[in-house]
Amino acid sequence: MEYRFYNKPKIDNVISVITEFFEGNGFEVTIKMENPSLFVVYSRSLADKELPKVVIKVYSSEEYLSVNFLNSQKLRSNEILSSVFNLFGGGIFFLKSSKIREKIDRLEEAFWKFLESGVGLSSLS
Repeated sequence: MEYRFYNKPKIDNVISVITEFFEGNGFEVTIKMENPSLFVVYSRSLADKELPKVVIKVYSSEEYLSVNFLNSQKLRSNEILSSVFNLFGGGIFFLKSSKIREKIDRLEEAFWKFLESGVGLSSLS
């Protein structure tokens, strides 16, 4: 999911809040600057190895600052594989994939709330 902040907070502040959120939730965080207006934050859970890597892209343009919460490709491929196994009686794989999806959804919801309060923005769009 992507949100755009039209009142353009400083990109460094947003990266700091994102890092604080993930480190506070037991994730290992790596930040890469692709160029001065694009940062990519990679985070992996240290406590829950089943959770896939989460990637956050932060982009600053002249009109807005964009934050994009991305799930890893591993999660999508596991969901497809689980669906195939489910057809042949392997419903346990689907259940496991479903639980991981729920964890990611809860994490993403908490992330947006934390980001909104941490950056001091109330107008996400």
